[in-house]
Amino acid sequence: METDSYILRRIPKYPTNKLCRKALIREHKYLLTGSLKDKPEFPLFLRLFRKKYKSNFEKVNSKQLAQTIELDKSVYSRWYDGKTFPDDLHICQLDTASPGISSKWLNRGYETNRIQSHLSSLDIKYLHENYSSSQALDEAYKVLVMIYSQWKPGPFEILSIPSSPEREGLNWKMHNLALEGFCNLKPDLRTEVSVGMELGPYSDLSIKANNKTINLYSPTDPLSVIPYMLAYAIQSKLPDPGLKEAFIFDFLTAVTASNILMGHHSPGNTLKCGMPASILNACKRFFWGEDFVASNENMYSRMPISSFEYIFDELGIPIEPDNGDFLKELKTIYFKTLSKSGESTSDLLKMFENTH
Repeated sequence: METDSYILRRIPKYPTNKLCRKALIREHKYLLTGSLKDKPEFPLFLRLFRKKYKSNFEKVNSKQLAQTIELDKSVYSRWYDGKTFPDDLHICQLDTASPGISSKWLNRGYETNRIQSHLSSLDIKYLHENYSSSQALDEAYKVLVMIYSQWKPGPFEILSIPSSPEREGLNWKMHNLALEGFCNLKPDLRTEVSVGMELGPYSDLSIKANNKTINLYSPTDPLSVIPYMLAYAIQSKLPDPGLKEAFIFDFLTAVTASNILMGHHSPGNTLKCGMPASILNACKRFFWGEDFVASNENMYSRMPISSFEYIFDELGIPIEPDNGDFLKELKTIYFKTLSKSGESTSDLLKMFENTH
């Protein structure tokens, strides 16, 4: 495969393809109906699709496009259920009705918004095992370095990360919404922050981190961003709600990228990579595994969340009762966001089995 073809989702069977197929039609549906709820009846969907297409078609005035949309109900259902990507003709029609929508969900891109960066990182293991290990390693390194540079502590112990200067929670037309493609319909603009923007500019998402946390960030080791981000999150509790969303996706994207890199440099024994490897294994159990409730205190040590206690101790983070609740909150945000694509929790857990 050519290098450029790795970004296309329609040929390789990437594990996130089904989610992206569902997300594509749901975002398009939102742009037509203003709602993310319920599957619209086919006649209504087709009527609104044709109306929007006709309006934009007249502006484009392209001879290569059909003047109206022909679409079967069965094809619409297959799109909505995530069973197939639209064909080339319908992709052009979707883009005419909703400009730019297909490239977000049909192409992989780690330098776009946070949700797309994360989905692309989840595909790297498949890319490594089935197509090109060199391409996968290159992607993984670039993803890790991108997050490493974005979360770098600035002067005076201030952390600033890329975000929308307007701090908008919702703006479909400009695609400047929190976790682009998945949003709350009526966000509280006092608490919602747009974390789906393309890289830059810097905004006032800035909080002082303590010295010990900042010292975890090495100026020469991109893997150091993983323990640094975890310590920063646990100690600050990420008081800005938008920062929680930005953190959990960037953190898990960095952890996912590190999985391939550490496996390559220490095949068969990633524990040689120290703290980043310990965090990777804890995340596999907690964020990408099923929860279960302990029936007695002796079972606590077997619970996925218990994996972090050793890590907190090694990082010098005080063990506090609310640490576990905070991690559970981040996991809830993560699953809630991804499930807005139409994928259920069980669907997501099955997808994660093929990503790590």
